[in-house]
Amino acid sequence: MRVLLVTGSYPPMPCGVGDYAAQLATALGRRGDIEVAVLTSTAAAVPAPDVEHRVLNVVRSWNLWEMRTALDAIRSWDPDIVHFQIPTQGYEGGLLPSLLPIVLRLRGRRVVQTWHEYVTPRNLRDLPNAVALHGLIVVRPDFAGKLPFLYRRLIGT
Repeated sequence: MRVLLVTGSYPPMPCGVGDYAAQLATALGRRGDIEVAVLTSTAAAVPAPDVEHRVLNVVRSWNLWEMRTALDAIRSWDPDIVHFQIPTQGYEGGLLPSLLPIVLRLRGRRVVQTWHEYVTPRNLRDLPNAVALHGLIVVRPDFAGKLPFLYRRLIGT
């Protein structure tokens, strides 16, 4: 199985979610039965050759004009699952992480997301990509109870 993690931040960029994504990629890669790559920002470092995953640090900005770059990298690596980390500091408010999951779902890709923060008015723009999910992972307690009603309806909680 091939898993592509998508994160706007990856070491040495400052972001706890980026650090989490790097650790997740390493842990999955060590299993031996999963090939792992990370699609991330150009500011991210490529890890040493002995690391168990690839880093595709090709996204210059997480704005919509980088859609083609992201899609080309995803098509080229051809993952079975695309796993987004939402949010990261590296996305810098760009719309690409909000719309790319929808495009991938429409193109037949399996899309999973980990939501690292509660939904607030600040991140309501991610509402459309809630319908693109095949799976949702949350890291905050009582996440479902704190979701706005419309989100609960869209993701079936």
